[in-house]
Amino acid sequence: MAAAAATAFTTHAASVLATRSAAPPVLLKSGGVGARELSRISKAAQCDDIVVRLVLETAYDAGLLAQDGDRVAATDGYDTWAEREPAEQLTALLHTWRSR
Repeated sequence: MAAAAATAFTTHAASVLATRSAAPPVLLKSGGVGARELSRISKAAQCDDIVVRLVLETAYDAGLLAQDGDRVAATDGYDTWAEREPAEQLTALLHTWRSR
């Protein structure tokens, strides 16, 4: 079961980050990604809002995303991460999550 959950999370993470990369979310004036943007990403990536939140926060902490003006943009680190095998992608996210 753990392997299935890990595979599903990695698939969702790749989908969330690809969706976000295609259309970077606009940040709220107060900071952060708003509910509408989260919902849009969630629908496009076909996963729950909680997964979107976890992926975005973890990817930001991992250096895969960074603030670029009023948007959250992909970094060069994202490009490298996206080219990796799913197990390596998961390892990078889990390592960051564990270190939080």
